[in-house]
Amino acid sequence: MRRCVYLFLLALVALVGCSQYEIDVESVSVEERVEQNLELNVSLEGDDTRIYLDDACKTVWNKNDLLTVFYKSEAYQQWQFQGNTGDRSGVITPVGNVTRPSREGSIVVLYPDNANYVYNMAANTVKLTTTAEQHYVEDSYGAGGNIMVSQSVTENIGLKNVYGWLRIALKGDNQSIRSIKLTGNNGEQLAGNIQIDVDDATASFVADKSPIKSITLNCADGVSLSKSSATMFYIGLMPQTFSRGITIEIENTRGEKMTKSTSKKVVISRRTILPMSAFEFVPEPAEVFYPANNQVWYNTYGGDFVTYKSQPFDANITSHESGVCIGEMCYSLYCITCDASVTAVNSVEFYNSDLQIIYLPHSVTTIGGSAFFKSQNLEEVHIGSGIKSIGDGAFTNCGNMQKLYIRATTPPSLGNYALVSDSSGMYTYIGCTIYVPESAVAAYKAHPNWSKYADYIRAYDFVAGKEPESGDEPIIESPFNHRLLIVDHTGVNCGYCPQVIDRLNALANSKFAEYYNEVAIHGGAFAPSGVDPAYSYAATVVNKFYSPTGYPSMYLNFADGTIARGSSDLIFVNTTMSNIFNANRNKFGADAGIAITTSAKSGKLSIDVDVMAAKEQKYNIAVWVLENNISSPNQNGATSDLHRVANHALRYIASSYNQDYMLGDSLGYLSVGQVAEKSYSVTIDSSWVTANLEVLVIVSDEQDVVNTAVCPVNATRNYEYMSDAQTL
Repeated sequence: MRRCVYLFLLALVALVGCSQYEIDVESVSVEERVEQNLELNVSLEGDDTRIYLDDACKTVWNKNDLLTVFYKSEAYQQWQFQGNTGDRSGVITPVGNVTRPSREGSIVVLYPDNANYVYNMAANTVKLTTTAEQHYVEDSYGAGGNIMVSQSVTENIGLKNVYGWLRIALKGDNQSIRSIKLTGNNGEQLAGNIQIDVDDATASFVADKSPIKSITLNCADGVSLSKSSATMFYIGLMPQTFSRGITIEIENTRGEKMTKSTSKKVVISRRTILPMSAFEFVPEPAEVFYPANNQVWYNTYGGDFVTYKSQPFDANITSHESGVCIGEMCYSLYCITCDASVTAVNSVEFYNSDLQIIYLPHSVTTIGGSAFFKSQNLEEVHIGSGIKSIGDGAFTNCGNMQKLYIRATTPPSLGNYALVSDSSGMYTYIGCTIYVPESAVAAYKAHPNWSKYADYIRAYDFVAGKEPESGDEPIIESPFNHRLLIVDHTGVNCGYCPQVIDRLNALANSKFAEYYNEVAIHGGAFAPSGVDPAYSYAATVVNKFYSPTGYPSMYLNFADGTIARGSSDLIFVNTTMSNIFNANRNKFGADAGIAITTSAKSGKLSIDVDVMAAKEQKYNIAVWVLENNISSPNQNGATSDLHRVANHALRYIASSYNQDYMLGDSLGYLSVGQVAEKSYSVTIDSSWVTANLEVLVIVSDEQDVVNTAVCPVNATRNYEYMSDAQTL
């Protein structure tokens, strides 16, 4: 088939379930089906609806294509296309004996055929499972690279795409491509359980315990590249936004690899092909200095052979020698050689050992629990690309460990207390720098197990044996900044409230300003309606939720317990609040990021919020409208003009709430990197000054606040990330 020149400016790739071989199925003749009036007329949504691409770049059917039909019921049926390859429309008929339902109803058709589809007629949705492997077809898409759906109450069916596509254009000299693997840099789910809304062909992932976060395009025996013109490869994807870009790992038939990564946002839309610029496949040079799969290299602090508890690896040791030689180069490392590939370091095998440096080969997939526990001289650990799991306490109390090198591009699971030291019951990070492949930095920083150490994760060039030059290092945003919620209960009838205003003003001008957001609650006995200009009904409800025992009072997040005020500004900021932040703020990043856009027009305040998960769990959202610069001339105890102004005063709660419940609206279960969108519309009260309004967004798990963000009116607040200056 000749290659096509596509007229899509923003078009891009994918595999689609259309092969060119014929399918051997038992089928009743078309004439018999016509007599039974059991046939459907099928056509495509548009020129960009893809079954298969012909020589003229038109989308067409293949002869004997199979489809799934729910014929006026939830019962699965298999139907077959009766036209020829190249047809744009035609007739499909049932395979095998099918009985026409007596009742009326809609007909739902899906491509490609799969008996495991589950159709819910009441909800008008279809559930199915997409796979992590797609297959190359020349100038088109392979099986699994496209999903189409349609619904009709007549026999005329117009199929719609569910997928969008990424198109990768490769050139190469004497290169044959075996596979292309795609991952999102923020851990996005790419395959697994999905649910399709039949009405509009939109789809979403259904929560998976183990979501599939990569898709591999299998090119079988290899696809040869040309030096002069690009060969097109298509990967079908669920419509979604890759907020931190994507990484593509290409492997040729000789096992050589090339990685291409972008940190810019990538958007895959339904029915759309997104093209990547053509580039040449140039294999990355292999790392020379590294053990074979049946070897482990090391040295010890005392210069002696290491001792171990029993057989340390899942293989028999055949030799244990001094010195490692590669070609003519020898190194001062000991070498343990086994009779088979080393696949694991078993639990407690190097407990309290004298190891100083150790190299584990690429074949190691598991490091067992407490494998290196209390090896206090261990300074440097090198782990190969095959690692999948690091067990509980694997490096606990390895207090001198300075460098941990991990060559795996997919972050391995990390057990409890694996990288901490225990001192008098206080578990603290051992403080080692974690070096990972440059293309995988974002994935490690976003991973639930590794994100807490994000400030210590660095890119590393394992071929050059050094960190990338600063000019070559990709722009990778750090984890989300974690801002606690401080709820301040105050009012004009409070003689001690001006003192708290002084304390909070000192805090706002301190180094801790980036660690919290504040809301002032004027709604209790000390803030009566008609007397306190910052009073609101919403504040009264929040006041009843907390039930403060005295004024002024301050609370942390949605938790009980009054925060001590301190005897002076200095003590309040540097002792009281410093201790609170250290105890409660996650300095390695929040569980979720928050982006907000607000717009005030014609007496309405429009609020759009995006919440991106950095941890897999259920989330809730509360949206509060605050007002600043409210004049309070009758403030009791005021000694300066500063005391006669109320800031961050709660005016209105846009989300669901009551006296017993402050968590707001449910966002449901979000996987890492998944974004939930929420919109609210608030009528602006005539007593509010629109220019002084701001929106406070509170994101919580099912018990506690995990992050907050504030955005002024008519502004956009993007995700806020950590920086070194913000680390406690």
